[in-house]
Amino acid sequence: MFDILYKKRIVNPHIEELKKFGEYSNKLHIKKKILSSNISNLNCSKLLGEYNSFDEINIDELPECFVIKTSHFCGDSRVIKSKEDFKKNYNNLKNHFNNTLKTIYRNGDEPHYKYIKPELFIEEYLEGLVYDYKFNCIHGEVALIMILNDKTHEFYNYSIDWKPLRVIRSNNKLLVKNIKKPEKLQDMLEIAKKLSKEYDYVRIDLYEINNKIYFGEYTFTPGGCIYPYFQPIQFENILSKFYNEKKIDYDLINKYFLL
Repeated sequence: MFDILYKKRIVNPHIEELKKFGEYSNKLHIKKKILSSNISNLNCSKLLGEYNSFDEINIDELPECFVIKTSHFCGDSRVIKSKEDFKKNYNNLKNHFNNTLKTIYRNGDEPHYKYIKPELFIEEYLEGLVYDYKFNCIHGEVALIMILNDKTHEFYNYSIDWKPLRVIRSNNKLLVKNIKKPEKLQDMLEIAKKLSKEYDYVRIDLYEINNKIYFGEYTFTPGGCIYPYFQPIQFENILSKFYNEKKIDYDLINKYFLL
């Protein structure tokens, strides 16, 4: 499937589609859009400030812990555990974020990021985050759930009924671990379907913290749509079948249960 998406979204994209992807990938403005949508049981981390440059941040107006992010980039966020650490690392943080604000993500290799206005923002720090649940959605239905351990950066893949799959992301190793099913799994599945219904493929990232569901982000070109994104290649091929036929056959996914 990701070879198809690579051609459509990276090599020969439609400008209007790129602009729409950019709008929904904007980490600052999508928070506001999600909040105004009033989707039941879906929360966003509290926005604490918006800035055009790092120099505008007034530490006296912020809580002890917070997270600094940009609207147009990935992997650039910084968790600030104390104001003392912020002051100690001020110059490094300033250089990092002011440079990021002047940089296009991956030099345009994922072209929709070029349509996001670079902005700096700060949001609340959510204590207790361990897992990032990434719902891979094809034509508005969840095919599988990728799980990222936020502390170890290990990836796992599970079926929608929470069974581990013999499937790996790209060149990662197959890891065996029984991860506790989220309390709000069914709600998260319904939310992922609602958020993805307009798209042939999108990954919806959600969190569950203190029995509440939080929105993470929309991802339209995970890993730059590198192919194969999932291995074994046979699994990638059945995703292509689902994509082309616009229907998910969960019996085919069940064949990849990790026994």
